[in-house]
Amino acid sequence: MGYSSEVALVLNKESNEKLQKTLKGKSADEKALFNEWKDRHEVDSKTGAALYYWSGIKWYGDECDCVNDFLSGLEAKDYHFMRLGESYGDIDEHGEFYDCAFNFIATSVIEI
Repeated sequence: MGYSSEVALVLNKESNEKLQKTLKGKSADEKALFNEWKDRHEVDSKTGAALYYWSGIKWYGDECDCVNDFLSGLEAKDYHFMRLGESYGDIDEHGEFYDCAFNFIATSVIEI
């Protein structure tokens, strides 16, 4: 079964272009993460900012490590990343690219 997460990533135009160039040299699974496995992908027509979203993905393994490696080479102002795990409070968030068409926040609800 495995542990699933919801993951959202927003990149500014320049960082998204860098991602596309980086993916050319990556494995099939690393490319599939962005080309086939995503649940949502949008590019803002005004700014070129790009949103990638995965729902119910197992966010571990080589293909996800490549995302973390890629993001570590960017400045915080150029991206916003958030991963919400299945367990309450399991949130991983970094980056400071908030001034764009794609904003997301984590919320909690009580279900009865």
